[in-house]
Amino acid sequence: RSEGAEIDFPVTGSQVGMSAGSGAARPPSDANLQPATVITVFTTRPDTIFGATFVALAPEHPLVREIVAAGGPHAAEVRAYAEAAARRLELERQQGVPNGVFAGLYATNPANGERIPVWVADYVLAGYGTGAIMGVPAHDERDRRFAEAYDLPIGDDRQPMTDDGRVRFDDSGVQVEAGRRSSVVG
Repeated sequence: RSEGAEIDFPVTGSQVGMSAGSGAARPPSDANLQPATVITVFTTRPDTIFGATFVALAPEHPLVREIVAAGGPHAAEVRAYAEAAARRLELERQQGVPNGVFAGLYATNPANGERIPVWVADYVLAGYGTGAIMGVPAHDERDRRFAEAYDLPIGDDRQPMTDDGRVRFDDSGVQVEAGRRSSVVG
């Protein structure tokens, strides 16, 4: 595993709440998941949490099986997607435009209070980190391609020093639209 941080996304009510630790968890009312369901994401860039606009699970993630078993409104589509992804090699899943399916759950980004969707995505690998990521399209090229493919917000939270259109995950810049942290230089 690469150096990084794990962030828990406990399931709370009809949303998944994101915190920098763990918390009490309850199943969402529309998914019939078991109590204490938590999505723990792995990230090498916890400082980009302000730009997270979605959460993505590997098709093999245990929560995907729970969503399917719960039989909610998205279960059949999630099942079909996970089965199709399982027939592809990990290398194939990493090439081209990432694809996915909405899981029927939401997360709340604690850094900015935004409600963000939870997806099942082929480019997220079960064997890397926790098999779940926070999607930060402004700072990761794969996340950007996924967000563009599904018309998800890019959530650029840094103003670049230059305007060359690159993904800015490693550029210097000033944090923008980040609430109390708006003046932080990173």
